[in-house]
Amino acid sequence: MKKSWYTMNALGDGSATIDIHDEIGFWGISFKDFVRDLKALGDVQNLTVSLNSPGGEVTDGLAIYNALLNHSAEITTRIEGLAASMASVIFMAGDKRVMPDNAFLMIHNPWGGTMGEADELRKYADLLDKMRGTLVNIYVERGGIPEDAVSGLMDEETWMTGGEAGTLGFATEVSAPVKMAAKFDSRKFVNMPKELSTPQDAPKPTDPGLEVEIEPEAAIEPESAPQSPDVQAPSAEVEPSEDAPKPSTLDRLLSWAKGDELAKARIVELESTLANLTSERDALKAQINDLETKAAKLTEVEALLAKAEAESQTAEAKAAEIVDAAGFTNTEELPEAFQDDSNADQAKLNQFNELTGSAKTEFYREHKAAIRRAQKTQS
Repeated sequence: MKKSWYTMNALGDGSATIDIHDEIGFWGISFKDFVRDLKALGDVQNLTVSLNSPGGEVTDGLAIYNALLNHSAEITTRIEGLAASMASVIFMAGDKRVMPDNAFLMIHNPWGGTMGEADELRKYADLLDKMRGTLVNIYVERGGIPEDAVSGLMDEETWMTGGEAGTLGFATEVSAPVKMAAKFDSRKFVNMPKELSTPQDAPKPTDPGLEVEIEPEAAIEPESAPQSPDVQAPSAEVEPSEDAPKPSTLDRLLSWAKGDELAKARIVELESTLANLTSERDALKAQINDLETKAAKLTEVEALLAKAEAESQTAEAKAAEIVDAAGFTNTEELPEAFQDDSNADQAKLNQFNELTGSAKTEFYREHKAAIRRAQKTQS
């Protein structure tokens, strides 16, 4: 049976798994074989792709990425230890992209070589640039970070842990750390973390890639460096040297992401404050509207009182005219219905005459009609 860099298994419940645990496109197995076997899985609703690969052929990797991206199933991609180079592109095809915290995702520029005349070499360089542009677009579209940031990460052959990939949007979920029981040959990479690299003096494996066995285990704490009791930290901060290395694109992006999270938290806080102030403003507006309604009603009442007082004065004047027209000169001559009022008017006049100052003025305002009638009767 021909050796393959992938295996596929239909689980019989609408689910299937794909394991890519070797170099993509090797052993005479191409993307055509992969796509054929993918179709042979039948009607699959959930597809989980397990990755532990140092990468492989760019064209095969892109074809596999597109095949997964266009598949009708819900795709979950998971890095078991390493997804480097084209394996990282396949990882981006997942609707859900899971990384253990101590797994690694590596992105870099495509590379290769050819022989020929200068024009042929230029054409090959142009091809590499086009491939690079395609990879950049995939990382930007699926990860959601700016194009220039992705370009910087690729130029520097950037290795990201699960936590870092999650922060930058490459991974959608960061799971618990796992223990990796095998290493990869580091001679084809520039910045491979020591956790994954095989010692340079180790025998070169017969196969291009190594099978990796993953055993779930608690996070491995790094060994603490021995502390010397005779060494003390300097009390003053040391000025950075001009020759100090500049922070990598990854460091700058992680710093930016942290600041962005702080800014988002501040925005949430300010939005909450604004909501509270808006609520208080609306409550004050309601109170003002209520007071304005009451004030309008009070104005209406005052207008009605003024109208009633005017009508009362008019009625009193009419009554006085009637009395005068009837020729009555004193109280005794008035009809009995008017005599009681006349006596009351006289009492008001007597009371008015006994008062002085502002009390007299106020009393006159209240009983002006009765006082005037009494004064007229006396005259």
